Amino acid sequence: MINFSNYKKLIFLDKFEKEFCQKGIFSPNPIGKPILIQCVNDIFYLKLFSLVIENEHENVNKIYGVICSPLNLKFKDIILLIPMIIKLFVNHLNKKKLKKMYSSIGVTQFYDQANLSFRLKIINIFKAVKIFFEIKNKKQLISFSYKGIRCGDLIYDTVVRFSKKIPTLNLKSFSYFLSLHRSINQITYFLNLPNIPNFQKVFFSQAVYTYHGIPLRVFLKKSSKVFTSGNFTQMFKLHSFDDIYMMETTKSYKNILKKIDFNNKIIQNSLKVFSSRFEGKDDTGYIKLMKSNPYVDYNVQFDNYQSIDGVLFLHDFYDAHKLYGEVIFNDFYEWAIFTLDIIREYNLKIAIKPHPYQIPESLRFQEKIKEIYKDLIWLNPLISNISLFKRNIKFGISHHGTVIPELAFFGIKCIYCAENPVSAFNIGFFAKNRNQYKDLILNVNSLKNCNNLKTEVAKYYYIHYIHKSSDYMIKRKVIDGINIKNINRMNMKTKELLN
Repeated sequence: MINFSNYKKLIFLDKFEKEFCQKGIFSPNPIGKPILIQCVNDIFYLKLFSLVIENEHENVNKIYGVICSPLNLKFKDIILLIPMIIKLFVNHLNKKKLKKMYSSIGVTQFYDQANLSFRLKIINIFKAVKIFFEIKNKKQLISFSYKGIRCGDLIYDTVVRFSKKIPTLNLKSFSYFLSLHRSINQITYFLNLPNIPNFQKVFFSQAVYTYHGIPLRVFLKKSSKVFTSGNFTQMFKLHSFDDIYMMETTKSYKNILKKIDFNNKIIQNSLKVFSSRFEGKDDTGYIKLMKSNPYVDYNVQFDNYQSIDGVLFLHDFYDAHKLYGEVIFNDFYEWAIFTLDIIREYNLKIAIKPHPYQIPESLRFQEKIKEIYKDLIWLNPLISNISLFKRNIKFGISHHGTVIPELAFFGIKCIYCAENPVSAFNIGFFAKNRNQYKDLILNVNSLKNCNNLKTEVAKYYYIHYIHKSSDYMIKRKVIDGINIKNINRMNMKTKELLN
């Protein structure tokens, strides 16, 4: 079904975009050096990068842009032809809109991966076919690199996110082959750009999925300073060949830990602010995006679930999976099935709570899984986390996520299996492989939380939410990403980003 409302947003400037783009073109300094920015369909980044350009104007002679206009073609689009033609036409008009928007802040030359020659695209089809048959398993795909650029992890998450058939990857699917071919085209295009300058700085919005991650990783070879700004708790993150993921790593958090003197005042204030979440306050800016507040009691009854020992907290099956580093499960679907099978096989008293904020595709797929595992205990997603925590459950299980420190705050044990910000602290029990993950679940009663658990939670919360951190400064200020999420990102004035 064609979504004309979304197409309208992609083609035409809305009133906020029109107002911003009428401010005129910023003129760089002709004796400076070039910088590169990513051009995306989000006025927030248009405004943010306009501040970057203003901040850099004394050192910049030319501003280049990378056009980011994803084209999600499916097999049925190609077969039916007309949907493909419509999508190609809308994509073309969207690029014209992006060029108009980013020209208004000073971008004068644009890179568009679609400009790769037809001849090379055809050659790359044969290369993609060869690679398609050479890759035998998912782990091999996730670690796959082409021309020295790792892209397999990005291909995997992109296929899962946008194919929408099943939240895992089928190594024989057309959508996977199509994404593989596109990725090879991207790498070929960006590696072979003619007369490409040595960029002083490069700014991307995010580092996930192929259309963000691949050009970012290519430009890591062409610039010593590549930043992303989609990580709101850090705002601007400097990337390297050793750190290609968008979010903070365990290593970076441990480095910050060494520099902070955690006195009692910081500890108590962190715990106080954190505790406000369990009273329904939106302390992160994310809750307002959800249809329900996971910390508000909606008077949902537990029915016969009084005797549960633990809770498995599910994720949105289609969310970006590889944000923090290497993983032991290929996707959220495989992790969920592995865990549900353990619960069933050993008849464990573990209830399953679906994620309260899921895209419709994830919600529909969750219902299919629920039907397969209907013999297990499924909780209503509107049951508040605080109700669960106060019901004396002994432990929780998560892949990674905000529920880990929440459980720890209440002294409840938590098992997780993917690196995330909590991993830098003595919080929960981090499984490094599948066997260890299973053993932790089966032997949870023998696990003991550390003695200073709340102090560890306070340190985590302070660094992740209160301590302002950024690898790039604008007007000597660190943009507070948490506060940005709490205001209208579409209608905000540019100067509000720095408040």
